[in-house]
Amino acid sequence: FGALAAIVFLAEFMRYNSAAVSGPYNKMFGAARHSGEKLQDGTLTGASFMMLGVLFCLFFDKEIAVTATTILMVADTAAAIVGIAYGRTGVCGKSLEGSVSFLFSGLFVLIWLGTVLPHGPHYFPSGATAVIAATFIELYSKKLHVDDNFSIPATVCLVMWAQ
Repeated sequence: FGALAAIVFLAEFMRYNSAAVSGPYNKMFGAARHSGEKLQDGTLTGASFMMLGVLFCLFFDKEIAVTATTILMVADTAAAIVGIAYGRTGVCGKSLEGSVSFLFSGLFVLIWLGTVLPHGPHYFPSGATAVIAATFIELYSKKLHVDDNFSIPATVCLVMWAQ
């Protein structure tokens, strides 16, 4: 994973330091980015923030790290899909419908992982608290000026670790 993260950060560095790289990079990956994500010089993409979030998770127990990264992948994706397709109630630049989807899919991930991962007695209560906290972080991420690809796994890890 460290090698993959190094490749992503090297590509980011080259993207905003080399005109010869930024044009092809933007053509290749521009369509895959979130509509609110601009590929400006000196800014990191969501993929880089995701790498930072996953790297942060590696400092925690395996059950916490796996839970946090899976919640990021599943719940954040569900929030984006539902928010774009069905979002009608705007809250701080996000949709309430997307955030509700995040909450329920995050809880689903927690229950599913709780059946397949060995875990301690506090897994479900701390995980549910972490999903609720991450839902609020996801909903208010634009207002807080944080990238939710980092703040979601970091929140899940810290909340589960603290309990």
